[in-house]
Amino acid sequence: MKKVFFLIHSMDVGGVEKALLGVLSVLPLKQLEVHVGLLHHRGGFLKSLPTEVKIQDVCCYDKYWQIINDPPLSYIKSFAKEGRIIDAIVYLLLYIQRKMNGDHYWTYRYMMRKEPIYPNETYDLAACFAGPSQMMDYYVCNHVKAKVKCNWIHFDISKYGIDKGMMSKLYQKYQRIFIVSEAGKAIFDQTFPQFKNKTEVFHNVVLPSQIRDLALVGETFNDDFKGKRILTVGRISPEKGQREAIYALKLLVDKGFNLRWYFIGEGIDLEICC
Repeated sequence: MKKVFFLIHSMDVGGVEKALLGVLSVLPLKQLEVHVGLLHHRGGFLKSLPTEVKIQDVCCYDKYWQIINDPPLSYIKSFAKEGRIIDAIVYLLLYIQRKMNGDHYWTYRYMMRKEPIYPNETYDLAACFAGPSQMMDYYVCNHVKAKVKCNWIHFDISKYGIDKGMMSKLYQKYQRIFIVSEAGKAIFDQTFPQFKNKTEVFHNVVLPSQIRDLALVGETFNDDFKGKRILTVGRISPEKGQREAIYALKLLVDKGFNLRWYFIGEGIDLEICC
């Protein structure tokens, strides 16, 4: 039986997580052994994972949270105060190197040098399903055994700060790079022409029958509202545009439209938008 491994941050309610559920929905799960690795075992979509899927908790992110998220000089000073002098010196040198070329690769290599291969088996296919992601890209490339490795890119890489140096090193190890749109592929190929022969458009799997079935699940509204209802499902964060949706709703309401707009999801803008 073929073994497949997908690595994702969590199963929060968001587009990438929903895209993974879409891929899983069309895989022959009875003929495959599918594993989903989670950096955080949480999320509203956890219960939506098929029962055939084996969940693997990849618990290394919390170990390195400080180094990944805090300003370098902050954690370097912290290490020095804790008596971790060698770590402080090495990370200072890595910080200087990073300032010179903007490449985080060697920081991750030192940071995760003691991280074991997880799990101790070889997959037929391993996929970083939320690329580009420094943590997940590095983990799949260097800490997962697989005959074939691939990456899934779900956004326009020109809109976000990416580490081109680190990606250039890591993406050599991927046999395939799947991108969810033609426009996204064109931008990726322009940015990394050396990987153009590896890229392929893989549209998100959306089954109309599944959408219709979900629309019939559960109770409907029982209030006396007679207007139109709009529903947006996805991560509630700046790049998704819910703030703009609220402004658009106000414009429509001011013009006399009888509307209610609902949001389903989690994210850093949850309190602001809702």
